[in-house]
Amino acid sequence: MWQTNLIRLYFAVCDNSSAIEAVMQRQSDNFRPQFTDEECITVYLWGISRRRFGQKAIYAYTKNHLLEWFSKLPSYQVFSDRLNRLAPAFQALTEIGWV
Repeated sequence: MWQTNLIRLYFAVCDNSSAIEAVMQRQSDNFRPQFTDEECITVYLWGISRRRFGQKAIYAYTKNHLLEWFSKLPSYQVFSDRLNRLAPAFQALTEIGWV
């Protein structure tokens, strides 16, 4: 059952990717990360829903329990940096009443 909820969360994030893209700027025209912004947001929100409230706790939970689902999970430092740069995306999702 939890897998279905994780998939639903991922698709909900993807369905709102236009709100994310509207506030985010890529580093270059060719910037295509293997671990996408949508995956990063999904991992973060899923971690919160599992009562992990710190970035390290969410990263550890994902690495230990969801690596099969997020096989391109980067190092913690890269994950943390990406998550911090996605702050405007979370704000945009909040403004449209999604988060």
